[in-house]
Amino acid sequence: MNVGLLTLAMTVGQPVAPAVPPPALPASPFLFVTVSLPEGGKVTWYPMLPAEQASPAAGLRPGYPYRFQISDVGRKGVVLYPSIEVRGSLVPRPGLDVTKHPVPIAFTGDDIDRALEGRMVTKVYYLEDADRAAPVAGRPDEALEGPSDSVEQAVEDARQRGRLMLIVRLGERPATKEELAAENVPGTILFPGATKLPVPPVPPRLPFQGVIVVDPIIGMKGAGEECIKDGGDVGPRAAPGPGPGGIGGLDPTDTVMQYTTRSGSRTQPSNRICICVPRFGALRVETIPVGHAQFRAPEAIVQAQVPNNIGFRTKPEEVVGREQVRGVIGHMRASGIESRTGPAALELWSGRPAGLSSIQGVAIIAQARGPEEITAFPGCTSLMIQKWIDPAHPEKIGQEVTVHLKYMNPTTEEMTDVVIADSLTTRLEYIPDTAKSSRPATFVATPNTAKSMVLRWAIDGKLMPGESGTITFKVRIK
Repeated sequence: MNVGLLTLAMTVGQPVAPAVPPPALPASPFLFVTVSLPEGGKVTWYPMLPAEQASPAAGLRPGYPYRFQISDVGRKGVVLYPSIEVRGSLVPRPGLDVTKHPVPIAFTGDDIDRALEGRMVTKVYYLEDADRAAPVAGRPDEALEGPSDSVEQAVEDARQRGRLMLIVRLGERPATKEELAAENVPGTILFPGATKLPVPPVPPRLPFQGVIVVDPIIGMKGAGEECIKDGGDVGPRAAPGPGPGGIGGLDPTDTVMQYTTRSGSRTQPSNRICICVPRFGALRVETIPVGHAQFRAPEAIVQAQVPNNIGFRTKPEEVVGREQVRGVIGHMRASGIESRTGPAALELWSGRPAGLSSIQGVAIIAQARGPEEITAFPGCTSLMIQKWIDPAHPEKIGQEVTVHLKYMNPTTEEMTDVVIADSLTTRLEYIPDTAKSSRPATFVATPNTAKSMVLRWAIDGKLMPGESGTITFKVRIK
């Protein structure tokens, strides 16, 4: 019996795994915003007539346009009517309270002066992707603001830097209370203290981002812009590099442990952690009128009347006839027939394959490969280095967080030249003189390509089987 053909037949004949049913999704999330004005400014919303609500904070449903009123902005009798298009929202997840991370919409005195001069001030707000974050320190309750050439360019840049959230315009024409209420769909504005709203009478008018995607096979796909991801081994795999204790392929966000046994040098990554502290950015565009058009009534009316009858006869000089091609017939015999049949079923395995085989006719060619490394044994932890933070769920930019690293030797061989390296991501700033180690070690901190730091501990002596150690240090969320 051909064992290889029998194995292939049994594999193909297996039924396809049933699709994973999509989980129950939460209701459409609100995007919470806060509007800051010069001292004494007042924000008034008109969700419906005759109701009005004065509040600088509100929750807005994504996909709807809004318009509100600002007054008492340091200019006597000045009232302006900004508008908002909500194009995105935060995706709820464990440890992330979306109500504590509103988009900070700011109208400065300069913005108001420009609007009063007849200019249109547009700000495009986006949720910054932590993997592409600007290497600058942020401030709590403030967006990183920069200029842009046009609204179209600002929208494109916002999508490149993260997730588009809001488009805010200041400088539009005045509006009555009736017009403001007509532009705000009932059931879409959640004010502080309210717990629920009625279902909006109309669906969203604008496309928006921040939707939870559920694949029918692999399940839910989470969004990544809300959280700072650090640890593990991302990108080219970290491996022993040149020089004593050198590590190659150590990219920003990587956290690894390198050691040497009688089998050679190895590098093992830590687990990956998430710090869910969103940071927002804004791109500002200022548009000025470049001209005006004036319409004048006609000063005179001139009426022309055509003659009753005009006849012309012209002898044709040339006649050209054209006929469209109706078809093309060619005679050529087919030189061959090619057909392809894909696999009837596909199964995926994780980890390295224990064997590779191919079938050619009735012959079987197989190649067996042994494991490249052994990092743990039954009953031991699968991670040689573990990473976690305290507090587990920080909430604000500028907050200090303690990072813990625990490393251990779960093998039966002694380890030498043990090095722990942590390359911090852009939005984590190492606080000097906070690194501590439970075992004697040589500590070095050097800059990395993300404008942050690489922290490296060379552990003294040997790490015997079953022994472990801990490292702690503090970082500030930027």
